[in-house]
Amino acid sequence: MEVFIGLLLILGSSYASRLINSDELQVLFTKVLKNETADNDLKTIQDVFEIYRPASSSLKMQFESNGRTDVTCLICTSAFAALRDLVLEGQTDEMLSEAIINICISLRIVSDRTCKGIIPLNIPILTYIIKTTPEAAPRTFCGLVLQNAGNPNTCPYNDPRFEWTIDLPEENLIQNDQIAISDSKVLKAVLVSDAHIDPLYEPNGVVDCNEPACCRKGQTPRSDTYKTDIPDSVFKKRIHEVKDDFIMDLDLADDIRNLSNSIRTARNSPGAGYWGDYRNCDSPLWAYDDVIETIAKHKDIDVVYYIGDNIDHHVWESS
Repeated sequence: MEVFIGLLLILGSSYASRLINSDELQVLFTKVLKNETADNDLKTIQDVFEIYRPASSSLKMQFESNGRTDVTCLICTSAFAALRDLVLEGQTDEMLSEAIINICISLRIVSDRTCKGIIPLNIPILTYIIKTTPEAAPRTFCGLVLQNAGNPNTCPYNDPRFEWTIDLPEENLIQNDQIAISDSKVLKAVLVSDAHIDPLYEPNGVVDCNEPACCRKGQTPRSDTYKTDIPDSVFKKRIHEVKDDFIMDLDLADDIRNLSNSIRTARNSPGAGYWGDYRNCDSPLWAYDDVIETIAKHKDIDVVYYIGDNIDHHVWESS
């Protein structure tokens, strides 16, 4: 009865809308991965990813409980369910990678070389999880991937393996007179962390490219622009939760397109700075060298902590 009433409410508020639930979306993703899509399927998948781009905005998802999280949970769960079924049917990593690369390129979310680089690097990881962990249900997988401190109910799942507690010892208060005060001198320490050195950093390079990180040699300006700061009210009126499932109105894609077109302006961003850039860039090698040389000029340093994290964010080239 609860589900029936929920459906009536949705249909009553969404007349002539295009509704899709997780099972239907999973079937659509399966068609895509099998290269069995018809023209109307391609239109639907384009709408899904038009919705996904602003919905997956990490900053918004991290600090708010909103319709974006429901949309992202629905898409992630359906996509992983389709991938899991095909892996269990015997599809090889190569076949899956080729299918996902093709749809990635056609959607123009990122550059072709990013699609061709990042997908083959990550598909073996996902298929290994599916083959070796039968308990990795789609909702559990997406719930763990999308979890964040700001909203612990993002993509909730029911998995007893993650319902655990830690027994803490009783509080033991320390009296102030028990703390020894040393007469030793105060040490001067240096902490170096998160260099993220890009050996291909280019001064005055492109800062708004169609790859996960920019400002490096050989990149070109982004060809498509998308508004990701869509008001959450736009999502909330188009996504509905019924029982343990979400139902999404695909007309949300048209809402997002209309908002994007209304604010789209020509992009003419200044190029990347010589010493680095606060935008979507990693660090040039000479900036890091300058930091080390500056530290070395201070002869009174007692200890240096080098935390690491040197690699750049060009994940389509990493292994």
